Amino acid sequence: MAELEYADVDTLEKFTAYMQQLSTEVRLRPDLFENLTTENFLEAAAAWVEGMGIPSVSGPRPIELPDSVDWSFIALLISAALIYE
Repeated sequence: MAELEYADVDTLEKFTAYMQQLSTEVRLRPDLFENLTTENFLEAAAAWVEGMGIPSVSGPRPIELPDSVDWSFIALLISAALIYE
């Protein structure tokens, strides 16, 4: 499968492939990533979500959330990933 961008992820299969792709990139090129520990990743994720509407945090333009975000599923996914073997 060709390299995916986050905007390409619109199915479960693409999401899984994208997550595996990110995992491979982190393993092979850790120098390209800022938050390599679980603690740093979680802290950065929370800070990014809090700052999504602020141009300097989210890039040149604020990130607009879709009308429906399943926050409980996102929380479950992250919680499960912390303990899944």
